[in-house]
Amino acid sequence: MKEKKKNIKNEVLPLAEAFNSFNNVVSNLDESYKDLKGSIEELNLKIAEKNKYLERNFFEVNRVRCFIDSILNSMRDGVIVVDMKGRVVLINDSIKKMTGYTDEEVMGKPYKEIFGTKTSDRFSPMYTLSHSIPLIMEEKELTTKFGKNVPVRYSTSIVYDSEGEMIGVVEVCNDLTTIKRLEVQMQKIKTQSALHEMAGLVAHEIRNPLAGIKGCIDLLSESFDKSDQRREKIDEIYILIKKLENIVTNFIIMARPVKPNIIRTNIIELIKNVIDYFCSENNLEEKKILLELSFSEKLDSFMINIDPILIEQALIMILDNAVKAMNIGGSLQVNLITNYAQENDEETIAVIISDSGCGMTKDVKQKIFNPFFTTRDKGMGLGLSLAKNFIQFHSGDIIVESGEGIGTTVTLILPKKI
Repeated sequence: MKEKKKNIKNEVLPLAEAFNSFNNVVSNLDESYKDLKGSIEELNLKIAEKNKYLERNFFEVNRVRCFIDSILNSMRDGVIVVDMKGRVVLINDSIKKMTGYTDEEVMGKPYKEIFGTKTSDRFSPMYTLSHSIPLIMEEKELTTKFGKNVPVRYSTSIVYDSEGEMIGVVEVCNDLTTIKRLEVQMQKIKTQSALHEMAGLVAHEIRNPLAGIKGCIDLLSESFDKSDQRREKIDEIYILIKKLENIVTNFIIMARPVKPNIIRTNIIELIKNVIDYFCSENNLEEKKILLELSFSEKLDSFMINIDPILIEQALIMILDNAVKAMNIGGSLQVNLITNYAQENDEETIAVIISDSGCGMTKDVKQKIFNPFFTTRDKGMGLGLSLAKNFIQFHSGDIIVESGEGIGTTVTLILPKKI
């Protein structure tokens, strides 16, 4: 019995020691857990602060980026940025409008494949990339999405990072389309001015001798009886002199601006009189040309402030060109619109003259109002130029629509009030 109690006592002692050891371990774990929990809470606070810092930085970076994008997109000049491999990494709204491309169509693609298909590397950011030489205020043509060439004045600059390393090139382009068009117009004005001056000199040099010739013919005609066959030749000379006088008169009109004599005029009656005169003088029936006259409103009278003589001359010149464009028959339509629609809402009328003639090429259409330009063997090429001047004297305009083989439509636009 004693032996049994002794064995139990020996077993209880190690168990108590183990339990005490377990309690110590649990206590140590509890302390460690508390320490770990404190560390985690401290780390969470630091992470939260870091997140706030990063959020503020992200907001600031995004604000700066939006600010820069706003500046770039508000620029009238086009901006293209390429990286060191010549790939497009940024374009602004102006270059999109200029070329028709979108961000998705150009981003990450080689500059040369997008904008430089028709130009040498010498005239692109590639030159600056390879030679580290900026290009300043040079001119070239930029290829658009639709294959057109846009004339531009451009400059390139190197882009550096914060450590001064080259990371790309920026190209700034200015659209010269309007400037080039104005240059062409200015050249036309200079050319026409020179032609007008020449016309004045020619008219002056011809007019006096022509007056002398006419005087001599008058004296010569008095020496022949009316029955004399030589009078026929003199009459032919008179006709030729009259043609020369008309040419000289046209030269004088070109060289010296005409001041319109504006009076209240019935435009319907004027057009009818011009049509009657033109038909009788040009034998349209024999030429198998059908002329139709129509009005947008059933009116017998429509009053407008114009110089009737100048408008009559302009109509006759345009009708004459229309008839000459129809070699063998055809139709000629004249229509008056008394309330012609204009983009600027100005009250205007329009006289529309359409023929079924041979029409014009695009190149001829651009030149028809140039003095002395003609596609015919005979004629001085002054009719349409003078007609346009006469209409512009009234603050009006002429619009021409034509194509090869489809005829021509000429619209004379006149303001109702001058």
